[in-house]
Amino acid sequence: MTTEQPTTELAEAMEAVFADIVGTPIPESKGDAAVIWYLKARQRLDKRRQDISETYKAMQTECAVWALAQTDSVDKHQDWLDEQMRPTAEAVTRQKIAYSGKKSFEWPYGVCSFKKQQEEWDWPTNEVPLINWCHENNIATITITKIHKSAIKKHYKATGEVPPGVTITPGKDQFYVKPAPLVLPGEQPKLLGKD
Repeated sequence: MTTEQPTTELAEAMEAVFADIVGTPIPESKGDAAVIWYLKARQRLDKRRQDISETYKAMQTECAVWALAQTDSVDKHQDWLDEQMRPTAEAVTRQKIAYSGKKSFEWPYGVCSFKKQQEEWDWPTNEVPLINWCHENNIATITITKIHKSAIKKHYKATGEVPPGVTITPGKDQFYVKPAPLVLPGEQPKLLGKD
């Protein structure tokens, strides 16, 4: 009995919520009235979801504008600071590192060091001359072969032949629910699929 109690309480609570959302209790019948009530409830939930999304986007936009302004201000301060002080910090740190023999120098508010950056390679878009050079210099190249799936599907549709190792599972019917947009009082309802 104790396992059913929370489920019953939850069902009763949900029924009360939906009676409030739709304006009528869940119908007892399992016919057309139940489907219409269900779609009406889904319609109201979709509208709530849309309202929440629009409110979130508005709040997100306001927050993004504020954060952008604050970040822009901090970036300008840092750019000015780097322009004024970085050359001095670099020169003094270089001297300290040279004197100490270490790779970095620890200051009271942080560490300064010099790190060797990786080489940058700019590869050509036309690889044919580079491939030829690799062959001339006995440098290995890689040839990549990929399956052309759309060509295989086209061949299957034309011939019905299933390639070895491929399993084709027919598509199943899936139930979709698309409630009509919520019509406010005084507006004409628009039937789905009708213009």
